[in-house]
Amino acid sequence: MLLRVLADIHRCIGSGNCAFLAPHVFDVGDAGHVIVRGGSIKETDEAVLEAIASCPTNALTIEGSRGGADA
Repeated sequence: MLLRVLADIHRCIGSGNCAFLAPHVFDVGDAGHVIVRGGSIKETDEAVLEAIASCPTNALTIEGSRGGADA
C-alpha cells in the first residue's frame, strides 16, 4: 500500500532531520524548507516513518489508510 507524504512549509524550520534520515524522499531547498521528492511511500519505509516522527515542528504527515483507501 502506498501512503502520501505531505509537508507544511509554514511549520518547517529547515532542521534537515528528514533529509538526513530519508534522503530518497526529503530534501531541504534553497529557501530552507523541506521538499518532498515524489509524494508516495510504501507503508513499510521505516526511514521515512522515522524522519516524520523526528520532525521537531511536526511539519510532516502521512495521508492514507492501511485499509487500502486514501483518507
